[in-house]
Amino acid sequence: MAVSSVNGADPVKTTQVQEQKKGKSDVLASTLGLGAVGAGAGGWFGGKKPTLEQIFTQKPDSFTSNEVKEIDADAAKTLEDASLEYNNGGTKELKELRDARATRKVNIAAQVPENLDELEKKVSEAKNAFEAKKVKIDDTEYTAKTVSDELTTAQEEYKNAKTAFDSAEESAKEDAKKTLDSAKEKLNKANEKVRKFYAEAEQENKTYRDAKKELAQAKRNKFENAAKVADTAEKKIVDAIEAKKTAFAEAKTHLKDEILGREEVKNAFEKIKKAFPKEGKGKAALIYGGIAAAVGLVLGLVLGGSKKEA
Repeated sequence: MAVSSVNGADPVKTTQVQEQKKGKSDVLASTLGLGAVGAGAGGWFGGKKPTLEQIFTQKPDSFTSNEVKEIDADAAKTLEDASLEYNNGGTKELKELRDARATRKVNIAAQVPENLDELEKKVSEAKNAFEAKKVKIDDTEYTAKTVSDELTTAQEEYKNAKTAFDSAEESAKEDAKKTLDSAKEKLNKANEKVRKFYAEAEQENKTYRDAKKELAQAKRNKFENAAKVADTAEKKIVDAIEAKKTAFAEAKTHLKDEILGREEVKNAFEKIKKAFPKEGKGKAALIYGGIAAAVGLVLGLVLGGSKKEA
């Protein structure tokens, strides 16, 4: 169990993580929503070849496997470089989008719901109850802090012991192994104590999490309601985010079109494509699918070549 969990799950931080994931999903949508949708190796049985766009929008390592390099190393490098250029593109627009989202987070945190005092009191009381909770483990009473401290110490000792073992001379390996085994046992015991503590403190931890979640949701609701009204600061923040999302998507699309229009990229693709059979039938289909998996293309092959914009 991670040390951070000993302090109780933090819904405010969870909200931030969700925002970060949302930001990543926008990038993913712009990168993979250009016709690259998931399909298994069975997609090769239809005898359809992947298009340049489908391959191009895969991860850059689609062009770094030995299978591809053996076909044409120079062509593989050209496609790899082009894919890296595309995936790294839109940096300025992406930063502006992230900055706009950061502004929204700050604004949400600063919201003042009508029952703010009541909600903050509930959080404070739940926090105090959780931190005061004591659980007896092996004849010792533990709190959230003490069980967390013991785990942190055990993790650090194990890390140091592992480092010492890895760098030890052969003559010192045996003693280093004993120290490592001892540290590992201590770490396992510390983890078990954390598990037992949280099993006993489940209700207090849940009450604390729920109280923080309620406060965070109240602030978000106030922000979202204000954002529905024209000319409010909140509405302007939401509009700015949408504008930045559009700017980022357009920058990626423009870059994609520019790169795919290059003759050297199109020529490189033709050289790579020749290695695959035109019809995926019988044994050839199995080979075709196997190569595709090894190359890393099956993640984005599309039956029928449909293209869905993000």
